[in-house]
Amino acid sequence: MTSPLKQILMAVLLAGSVAVGAQKVTLDTMLVDAQGNRSSLYENHKSGMGRGGHTTRKGEEGSITFYVEVAELLGAGKMEDRKKYKLDSFSLIGHPAGWWSGHGREICISNGENRLVRNLPESQNEVLTVHQKKAKKPFTFTSDDMLEVTIVARQDTDVHVEFFDAPPAPAVIRGTAMNMLPDGTLPSGKGSDNKYQKSWRFNCPAVRIRATQVEAKYDTKRLAMIGGGGLILLFLLKPLFGRKKKR
Repeated sequence: MTSPLKQILMAVLLAGSVAVGAQKVTLDTMLVDAQGNRSSLYENHKSGMGRGGHTTRKGEEGSITFYVEVAELLGAGKMEDRKKYKLDSFSLIGHPAGWWSGHGREICISNGENRLVRNLPESQNEVLTVHQKKAKKPFTFTSDDMLEVTIVARQDTDVHVEFFDAPPAPAVIRGTAMNMLPDGTLPSGKGSDNKYQKSWRFNCPAVRIRATQVEAKYDTKRLAMIGGGGLILLFLLKPLFGRKKKR
């Protein structure tokens, strides 16, 4: 049977372990079907919807930009308001055979305050993923941010971005778009306000963001303080429980 002293110490350490847990989230372009069911476009992009893409011309255009509205992504409801999240990885669905990847191409992600630039890795399939390495000042964002993502050509290459159209209305895609409207919002699905395929209701890239809430350093210190406090409490209470045991 566990002694009262051990129970107290375990409770203190448990409180510390709960405090130290840094929240991790996965955020995907959201697909909402005709019945209102929500799912990940990133995972379900082969589910009978239109698929297209835009490719730059060598020597004429050097980049393609699209936008990500964090609050509209699947999984964003788990994020805490006004809390910063460190971007761990950014993935998008590219060409099925991995074309237009690698070879000096870059991806730039910005929220207006800071930016992350990484080489776009060469791929043998449609999934393109970049990771953020450990840094003193990592790229962070909040649930209120609009991210601007730019694929940049280097070494006389062209670049390409795939995008998708939702199934027939009332199905919709939320969280990403190939262009932003003058009022700072993403197209809502009218079709005519799309940048490339104007006959489609949506021109939406399929992306996935993995991120971790920026609380780890603070929580580690807190855990050390709580753990140290637990040991001090154990030292102070031990004589008291020892005397009770002798009786």
